Amino acid sequence: MDAWILYAVKVFFIVAVAAPPVLVFIYRWREVPLRGADVEEMMSCALRGPDKAACAEAQQALDNNPYISDPQQTFERYHSPWRYLIPLLVLTVLTLSSGYVVYSWVNYKLLPAPVAAAGQQKPPEPIPARLPGPIIMALVGGYIWGVFQICARSRSSELSPDDLYEIDLGLLAAVPVGIAFSLITADVYGLRSFMAFAASAFPLRDVQRLFRQYATRKALESSDSGDSASRPAELHLGATIEGLSDQTLARLSELRISTVLDMAYCDPIRVMVQTGFPLPVIIDWVDQSLWALYCGDLKSKIDKLGIRCSLDVCEFVDLHLRDGKGNKRTVVDGADKAALDALSQAMGSDPLLLQDLLFRIYCDPQVVVLRKLWYPHGVPRELKAAAAA
Repeated sequence: MDAWILYAVKVFFIVAVAAPPVLVFIYRWREVPLRGADVEEMMSCALRGPDKAACAEAQQALDNNPYISDPQQTFERYHSPWRYLIPLLVLTVLTLSSGYVVYSWVNYKLLPAPVAAAGQQKPPEPIPARLPGPIIMALVGGYIWGVFQICARSRSSELSPDDLYEIDLGLLAAVPVGIAFSLITADVYGLRSFMAFAASAFPLRDVQRLFRQYATRKALESSDSGDSASRPAELHLGATIEGLSDQTLARLSELRISTVLDMAYCDPIRVMVQTGFPLPVIIDWVDQSLWALYCGDLKSKIDKLGIRCSLDVCEFVDLHLRDGKGNKRTVVDGADKAALDALSQAMGSDPLLLQDLLFRIYCDPQVVVLRKLWYPHGVPRELKAAAAA
């Protein structure tokens, strides 16, 4: 029976040591290509479609834009297998080393104590058996923390080579951190070992996110009540963009994206590869942020008119302010003038000034790239037919 227990312990440690690198391998060669398919589909539609002229315009707009990198090249470079190689090797070595030390310690505790022969001294204990409990528990806590981080980030599709380096650093720091926390407690009922384990396995990143969520919620509540000392033109994402949860705001703030200006001129591809957010969702946030920069606090009122983002503005310009050949109309009349007057009234602006503003948005380099890459076919036919009717 004892032999079976020892065998089961050995199998358990083998599985535990193999789990972290196997999980990373599965994520890189199974999940990452699925995310890359979204980028590939967008690139095929915008740059390799049947309309060669439109594809050339889209490529030119992308080349001339200083904020958005080439989507496919950026994604492939960021998730290159070579970028995973070094952190994955370090992760494997650290997991194997800590697993061997803990296994040796457990194995010695399970085996019967060696008996010294007559007239001989008792053989010395092996090094792992002489290690204090806090070190062993710190290694166990660091392992649990690392596996938890890999599983959590893989589930949210945000595990990257940079994250693996962070996990490696956490495994390296597990023992120093565990010992430091064990020294501030009395060694009563194994309390030092427990403190070493708790400090190494502590989900610090998740706690930081909770604090960010709390701080963001308080800042937005203070802004709504008029007690905030922040600048009026700050335009925080949580108060301007639709559909952003506290968790999403906290994750974006880790990337130093807190205002609509940060979001409007970020690189959506980089945000995609650094987070688990789908590319269409990020594009919608960028699209809304660009429109919010131009219309300011009026965005919530204009949303009710069906214009909630910069691409909606482009549709409005194409339908009401440009002629059939795509040129700017010199005279806007009829139903088109009524639509322009209604929008100017909602914004409290002069129709001529509003028309100039809409064309500025239409020609914004960031908006042009969004329209060419993620909206390559222009205004939908159904919308054109409805406007013509």
